[in-house]
Amino acid sequence: MAAVTAAEDKSTYMPEALYLHHDEMFETSATVVEVGTAQIKQKTYYWIRLDQTIFYPQGGGQLSDIGTINDVPVDYVHRVNSGVRDIFQITHCFEKPIDFAVGSKVVLKVDAANRLLNSRWHTAAHVIGHIIETTFAQFKPFGGECFPGQAHMKFRSEVDQFPSIGEVQDAVKEGYARLLQENPPIRICSESMTRELVIGKFPPVGCGGTHVYSIKEIGKELTAVGVKCSRKKGEFTMSVKYSVAS
Repeated sequence: MAAVTAAEDKSTYMPEALYLHHDEMFETSATVVEVGTAQIKQKTYYWIRLDQTIFYPQGGGQLSDIGTINDVPVDYVHRVNSGVRDIFQITHCFEKPIDFAVGSKVVLKVDAANRLLNSRWHTAAHVIGHIIETTFAQFKPFGGECFPGQAHMKFRSEVDQFPSIGEVQDAVKEGYARLLQENPPIRICSESMTRELVIGKFPPVGCGGTHVYSIKEIGKELTAVGVKCSRKKGEFTMSVKYSVAS
């Protein structure tokens, strides 16, 4: 197999990312279009690329899917940006040597329980972002991670005025309680050029991740468990660590 440095791969080929439109599809078939090895995050992986995939690649603060391809465990799924807008590779990575031939048909199976877990925590990040932004208008979300057990959302403000941890915790607790009672629908809108997530009457937000489709699916509790505030060079940021209870 040819060695490829993932960060330098500028191919403009892009597989059909089925998870963008069918994120509750957990099994399908595909054709192998490329094989290789690569150093990714200081680790050597054996990889394959496919003409289409249901595997979500790590990115946007969300962990990658895991599962199997022809019953071989997939350890990590990596997104490689090509340098061309909206064109990217999806690399299915294996820790052990593999025996897949270009042109062969393979069966993909995503771990549904793991996908649901990541989707719950990812959707919770959008909810946290909305609650904080509507409660503390000076703060706007600009990133974060929704890894289960270590999730946080980041907010930026132009004003040197921070809420207390108690105020943030109360806002999240009360805001989520209202949403649980209302249980608004969650849907993906692809009417524009951008794939957008719409939660009830929330403003649409561009997002390429996977989600659950009702507030109750997130969990019984959404809690702000920590707040870190920073003042650096005139920038005021706040990180809210959160947890989700099923």
